[in-house]
Amino acid sequence: MLTIRQINQKNKRDLDALLAIWESSVAATHTFLTTEDIEALKPEVKKGLLMIDQLYGYYEQQLVGFIGVENEKVEMLFVDAKNRGQGIGKKLLQYAIDLLNIKYVDVNEQNEQGFGFYQHMGFQVMNRSELDNQGNAFPILHLKLRSHSMRFEEIISNKKEFLDLLLLADEQEDMIDRYLDNGRMFVLYDVDLKCEAVVTELNDTECELKNIATMPDQQGKGYGKALIQFLFKEFLGRYQTMYVGTGDVPSILNFYKNCGFRESHRIKNFFIDNYHEPIIDQGVQLIDMVYLRADTEE
Repeated sequence: MLTIRQINQKNKRDLDALLAIWESSVAATHTFLTTEDIEALKPEVKKGLLMIDQLYGYYEQQLVGFIGVENEKVEMLFVDAKNRGQGIGKKLLQYAIDLLNIKYVDVNEQNEQGFGFYQHMGFQVMNRSELDNQGNAFPILHLKLRSHSMRFEEIISNKKEFLDLLLLADEQEDMIDRYLDNGRMFVLYDVDLKCEAVVTELNDTECELKNIATMPDQQGKGYGKALIQFLFKEFLGRYQTMYVGTGDVPSILNFYKNCGFRESHRIKNFFIDNYHEPIIDQGVQLIDMVYLRADTEE
């Protein structure tokens, strides 16, 4: 029996199984929804299930997950709560990427697990809606599968050609000059330039990510995280530890933690002692340098 096969949702038994999986999955992942919210969505979900032509289920003796596709877009992807964490959602999505030519998906912004899953699978944010399809105040992120044109390139010479981008992460040019010549610089292109990073060697076992910045109109689309994952593959193994230093700004610290870093130590008054003018980031004056680290997996 095929593990993944098309479903006849017009069959009442199959339709009931699909609705049960949907409810189980949503209750486990959409914690921002109340029981009343879920009940109110059921009629819309049922209507949606009956309208989708391309509906495929994952079977382990019985149906445990499904994906619905329309016009190159994932409209539904749900796995029964008891079967989560087994890679079923990944297999269904990869099936749709490989065989159903999907390119788009929407995800609730508050569904952080779902958003992280789609990012991991190669999707990036195109835009955002404040309301969901029912007009409720549950923001929706509209994602697109990252194109295969994404590439990484090491810059050996003329690094100052990227100064405007470097200055987004480090506002003082003479501070950039301290590490740029001796650092290894990488840029990420997806058709055109998206982001850059500079990594320096500290000693035989440690390196430091000194600068990483994404073009302002491309931020929040997963390019920074993609570049960091590339750097991990490039440096961790040759070095045991990669450090990165940043200001004490919660959103930036969370970004690095989501990429695989963990807090290490602090240097008191670093930004006061080393910069000519106050450095303000997201309305916060930077004072201490917060260092995070990522280590080679044993």
